[in-house]
Formats: sequence, structure tokens, C-alpha cells
Amino acid sequence: MPSSSGFLRVVDERNGQSYRIPVSNNVVNGSDLAKIRFSSVVQGEEDDQAEPLKIFDPGYENVAALRSSITFVDGKSNNPSLEFQGYTFQELIDQHDFEDVTHLMIWGSIPSPTQKSAFRSRLAKACQNVPQRVIEVVKAFPPNAPYYTLLIAALSAFLAEQPHTIPALAGRNLYHGNLAATDEGCIRTLAAFYVAVALSCCHRMGQAFSPAVNEDKPMIVNLLHMIGKIDQETQDPDGLMVQALNQIWIQGCDHEINNSTSALLHAASALSDPVSCVITAISSGYGPLHLGAVESVYALIKDIGNPNRVAAVIDRCKATGQRVPGVGHRMYKTWDPRTVHMKKLLKILEANGRKDPLFGVALEMERQVKEDGYFKSRGLSVNIDAYWQFGITALGFPADTVVPLGLACRIVGLLAHWREAMS
Repeated sequence: MPSSSGFLRVVDERNGQSYRIPVSNNVVNGSDLAKIRFSSVVQGEEDDQAEPLKIFDPGYENVAALRSSITFVDGKSNNPSLEFQGYTFQELIDQHDFEDVTHLMIWGSIPSPTQKSAFRSRLAKACQNVPQRVIEVVKAFPPNAPYYTLLIAALSAFLAEQPHTIPALAGRNLYHGNLAATDEGCIRTLAAFYVAVALSCCHRMGQAFSPAVNEDKPMIVNLLHMIGKIDQETQDPDGLMVQALNQIWIQGCDHEINNSTSALLHAASALSDPVSCVITAISSGYGPLHLGAVESVYALIKDIGNPNRVAAVIDRCKATGQRVPGVGHRMYKTWDPRTVHMKKLLKILEANGRKDPLFGVALEMERQVKEDGYFKSRGLSVNIDAYWQFGITALGFPADTVVPLGLACRIVGLLAHWREAMS
């Protein structure tokens, strides 16, 4: 069987030079390609000014930026897959909860009961005693301020309260190669982010923020308590809501080295603190081609309004060459495996009387895209962005809370990559 490792024999026809380039797991090191140099001097003479070969690849379409064990995506096969630390996301949804997956992503293993309890308690403690200035910063924003701005402001306020955690102010490296400090940074940042989500949601919904958390309860339950999404009789969140968020968050916790993760890793390469790195990642999410895509798709579906109007919108996009939001994906070239599970969950919620009426528009859009030769010939299918929002709205949240509640799971993947970079 052919090996994916070996050597490439490269002949530069500009000057006749021959090179032997090592290949490891079908990857070539850029520094080895830099040995290929163009010189204008006569062959055989020394040229210290010879320019090394450069690779032009806008969008990083065929560049391996780093080695990572966190997430694997196979989007080209007829049976695409998404794996976290070696587990398929379906397997994790069926057998574990989001706490398990958080520990798996950041620390590389499914926690034992003892580890899980210790992690739960440690994270809850870190969410307590929210600085009053952080609360006041969020309150200072207009009540309709975009969620991204609220989250970034709250995180910045948290960081300002802890200047000793910023390497530049300490005048030295604090995290790289120091796993104890890195792990503490992960817990501190997770807690700050969940509190920022709760503060932002309460501010936008016009309700009081409740800082009470229980060290014996999972973070999803504590977050819903902070937001005030609890049953007035039981004083606990609805069980179906907790179950649904567990499933939604597991499948959305990471997606390899995408736009926001790349931004985070750029910041991490300067040995920045985790909060600053997360702020960098969130800032990249403003664009409609990344984390803002879900909002763009929902806006389109809301504008369509009725399944009977889907065909006209698709025809208009095809005629003008305009991209249809929610159709096509840079990694999934056959179909997006996450949509299958999300639709299954939405059907369960619908059977329990929880449904966004626009869900039918998305289903009709997918049906038409599947049957249309225009999309089939281009390998385009509906992606998770067409359905993600409905998991949030069906639970009774306003549509725009998809931003903080979506990032509440992606923060885990971001910190997993930050920790990997620091180690």
C-alpha cells in the first residue's frame, strides 16, 4: 500500500536545479520549499540574494498551519464526520453531557465522576463574586446593543479587574509551558465568559442579573439560573431545555482551525492571556461569513416567511449569482452531518410543543436545494447555519440570543486550542 510519507523530486525548469523534498503524512514543510530559490546569476555561481520560493494561498485553502489533536473534520467523503478528541460528536451527544465534553476538549479526556464534580465546583466558584464594575460596564450600554459588543466589553472589564493575569503587565511569560497557570486561566476565562453571557442576556431582556450559582450543578443549569430561565415552581430550569442545550452545545463546541480560532491562535502566538485571546476570536465573529452567518440565514428565512416563497428566492439568487445564505460550506463538500442531528432534535422539541414557525421554511429550502441540479452540480447542500437558530428560538429565547448562546459552547473549543498552544 502506498505511504503518505516519503520524498518529492522537484525539478526547477527555470534553472535546471533538482531538489529532494521530504513529505510527512502528505504534508510538506514550507521551509523545505524555501530551499528552491530563483537566481539571475549564471548557474554554478554563488548568489546570496537569491529569492526563496513563496507560496501564494489566500484564504489558507491548502495550508496546514499547525498540528492539533483537538478536532477532526472529514467533509469530502460521502459519509462526512466531525470528531472531538477522537470521539464522533454523535457518540458524545448519545453518551455524555456538555460538562464531559468541556473536560474532554480542554484536558483531553472524559472526566471520572470525581474529576467531573471537582471541575463543576471549581467553575461555579469562579463564577461567584462578580465585580460590581463589570456589571456596571454592561449596564452602561444601550438596551439594544449588539451582543458582540456587550460580551467584549464584559470580558475587558473582567480583565481590567485582574491585571496580574496579563503577561505584558507582568513583564514576563505567564502561561507558555506552565500548565498549572494555563489550567487556572482556562477556568477563570470560562467563568468570566459565562457570567458575561448571563449579564448580556439579562441586559438585553430587561431583567435583573442573578449571580447565584450552585457548586453541585452543571454550568448549563447555573447559566440558566443567572439568566432567569427557571420554572417558578421548581426554581430549576426545564429539563427538556437543559437536554436540548447539552446537545446543541456539544455539536457546536469547535470546528477545527476556522476564522475565529485562527484569530485566537495569532493572539496566543504573542503569549497573550486567555481573555485577550478570546476577545480577539469573538471580534472576528462579526462577519457574516463566520459566526454572523447564523444571523444572516435567519434574516433570510424570516424575510421569506413562508415555504411557498422559497422557490422564488432561490431562483433570484441563481439568476444573479448571489450566494444563498446557509447553502454550501468551506469544509463539507457533500453534506453537513450536524444538520441531521439538529433536525432530529428540532423534531423532538416540536413534538413537545416547542417550535419556531419558520422551521418549515428551512426544511423547504433544504428540499429544493437537494433536488436542484444547479446546487447538486456544484456540490452544495444546506449547512448547520440553516437550523442552528431554531434550536434556540424553539426553547423560547429571542432570536438574537443565538450569538451569546452559540459562543457559550464555542468558548470551550477556543480555550482547548489556547491550552494546546500554551503546552
